[in-house]
Amino acid sequence: MPAEQRGEVDQARKGELSYKYQRLRERLRTAIKTGELIGKLPGERELARRYAANAKTINKALNDLAMEGLLLRHVGRGTFVAGSGPRPSRPYAGMRRYSWITSTLTDVTDEESLYNAARGLLEGHRRHLARLRVELDGSGELPDNTLSLRELRRTEGVVIFSAKPSWQLLANLRRGRLTVVLINNYHDAVRLPSVLCDQSHGAFTLCNRFILLGHRAIRLALQPRSLPAASAAVAGYRAAMNHYGLSPLPVAEIGPTPNWAGLFTGPDRPTALICVSGELAHRAAGKAAAASLKVPADLSIAALCEPGETAAEKASICAYEVESRRVLNWVGELVMDASPVQPPPLVVVPGRLIDRRTTAPPPGKVDRPADPTKETTL
Repeated sequence: MPAEQRGEVDQARKGELSYKYQRLRERLRTAIKTGELIGKLPGERELARRYAANAKTINKALNDLAMEGLLLRHVGRGTFVAGSGPRPSRPYAGMRRYSWITSTLTDVTDEESLYNAARGLLEGHRRHLARLRVELDGSGELPDNTLSLRELRRTEGVVIFSAKPSWQLLANLRRGRLTVVLINNYHDAVRLPSVLCDQSHGAFTLCNRFILLGHRAIRLALQPRSLPAASAAVAGYRAAMNHYGLSPLPVAEIGPTPNWAGLFTGPDRPTALICVSGELAHRAAGKAAAASLKVPADLSIAALCEPGETAAEKASICAYEVESRRVLNWVGELVMDASPVQPPPLVVVPGRLIDRRTTAPPPGKVDRPADPTKETTL
């Protein structure tokens, strides 16, 4: 190839690489501003996989965004969205202290980013947030020794993420007149300030999506240890099926040793499956493949996700997702505006349908029911 022509090719490649880099940087900037990326960012390799780019290119883009003030980069600690970086070793004098309590079962969520974002939000209002991870007891509740008497004296309130306080712990918190805010859960016997995903609307939306694709055998699956908020998903699923005059299938409870083969076969075999949690949907997709079922050709799958859950996105599963930033904003308001006089508020945050590759019309020819919400004009 002549040197002159080779130079033109090199120049064209440089232009293409420059365009790809600029597009990547814009995608990252948009993800930060919309709240898709919050708190501590995943590692550069994970971002490279997520955005189909080279890790060195990701590093360069993050450096540029840090120079713009959108990110904070700390050697040995990671990269953080501005305002949610690692806290100083000693909280500022005069800060009011709160505890962020989470169970060890939240590993399927990006709890780290949620915590960092919540901490940055509260520190902007002179409130210090410290994290405490504990084991759930046999009943799936936070044990009564979660907070010691010393910790109770040092804190003014607790934010409990995806877990329910035991009766004894709740009594200790109330005795200390502490603010208690639940995320993605509610106490089924005592009213507490709570921020929930709209599980009912989510299940209705996913079921409606499947029905309009032509599915009639749709099943809802959840885990027995699911939080009380999951009962709203059952109501939403049944409401959607009844809305179209279809018979709901029995809700599948996926226990520690589930009978996956029984879920995919038999008289109640579904052509579409709605899983309450992205992690459960990811497992179901793997078990379906092991049973020689193709997703979505033989079985369509969708997930009803919790705040911060990333399993559905990583596995490219159709999902109903709630923006984490909206949940955290409500948590901040409830923490700062808590009053023993006002009745505890219950905030239900709506989400949106993220349609991905795990949905398709059912196998075979199926007449799709008309949407009764739409009027026909003659």
